[in-house]
Amino acid sequence: GRRAINRACLLTPKGAGKTELAGAIAVVELVVRLSASVVIAAASWDQAHTLFESATGVCASPSPLAPLIAVTEAEIRLKGTTSRILRVAGIGP
Repeated sequence: GRRAINRACLLTPKGAGKTELAGAIAVVELVVRLSASVVIAAASWDQAHTLFESATGVCASPSPLAPLIAVTEAEIRLKGTTSRILRVAGIGP
């Protein structure tokens, strides 16, 4: 029941899809963890918004996850649970 890997480091060049991968990983954590509070963080609100949109895109139709996910302006929720994805930024808007 315990995770074999707790941390990972990904080093790729600009434009290689790091944001999209991080959004997808956030959604996976939302679905597989019981009562998850997944925080996606970025240096600026613009980047946090981009990351949040990437996570939202993973859940959009025609994805099989679409009926299970509720997306609002502030968060992404797994319906029927307390699991959610929130975004934060290192600096103010």
